This record gives sequence, C-alpha cells and structure tokens, in this order.
Amino acid sequence: MPITTIRQIESVYRSQTDSSFRDSLTGLFTYGFFLAYVEQEFQRLKRYGHSFSLAVVDLDAFGQFNHQHGAIHGDKALKKVGQIIQKNIRTADISSRYAGDQFALFFVNTTPDNAITAAEKLIWLNTCQEKNLSIPKKLGPIIFIERLDRGGVCNNDGRAL
Repeated sequence: MPITTIRQIESVYRSQTDSSFRDSLTGLFTYGFFLAYVEQEFQRLKRYGHSFSLAVVDLDAFGQFNHQHGAIHGDKALKKVGQIIQKNIRTADISSRYAGDQFALFFVNTTPDNAITAAEKLIWLNTCQEKNLSIPKKLGPIIFIERLDRGGVCNNDGRAL
C-alpha cells in the first residue's frame, strides 16, 4: 500500500526510527524524515511520472560565525533561517535541516529554473532579515528529477544521476 500523505510518512518514520520528524532547533523536518519523503516521491515518480527538484542551501563560514559570536547566537541564526524557510515555501514543498548549517529543499512539480528562483528568494529574504547576523548564504546544486529510466534516475536532459 503506497504512502500518500505527509502524515502517513511521519507515522511510518516515527515507527521505524522512534525519532522526532522535526528538528528541535529550526522546526524544519529532520534529515531522516526528508530521506523518507524523497523515497516516497521517487515511488510516486515511478508510478505517475511527477517531476521534482531538490536544492541545498548552505550557510557559508557558519563555523567562523559560531566561533566569533558564540553558539547561542549561532543557534538563534539557525532558528531564524528555519523560520524564514518555513514562511516562504509552498505548503506542498518540504524543507529540512540537512546538516548543521545546510538546508535541503524539495520542490514538487517544479522546474529547475523555478526551484532556483525559489531558493534564491529564500537566500535574499534571509540576508535582508538578518543583516545584524551577517551570515553569507550559498545556493548549492539544484537537481531536477524528471523521470526514471531503466531503473535509474534521470534529469531533464536524460542524463543519469
């Protein structure tokens, strides 16, 4: 039976990991939940052919920021970044804290150009709202998944990923 709703995915993730599905600091989904969700979307891609894009946003030199300003300010910055992401992505999209200072974004039925625009908007909003923290942000790779080919994942130009 395929899992079709976020609540069902959350339930399966909780039962398999005995873990929370939300990062306690940022309020975003955890990396583990994000992986479970992406796996479900790959299944949906196989069945229905829906495309999606993945993006990674990295806070440049965050270790240096943490060292200069202290862990408390670093935590405040990460929390603020999480809030900005949550407020500014579509409800159909998923965001997670990928690693300490990296955030993964999953854009449903979104072209690479639109994913880049959405991710760059998040970086711009974050920069404008956090001038006093002055944390540089960097947009990582945008991966567009359009179809599965011979059991593998292909991007929009047919190259295997």
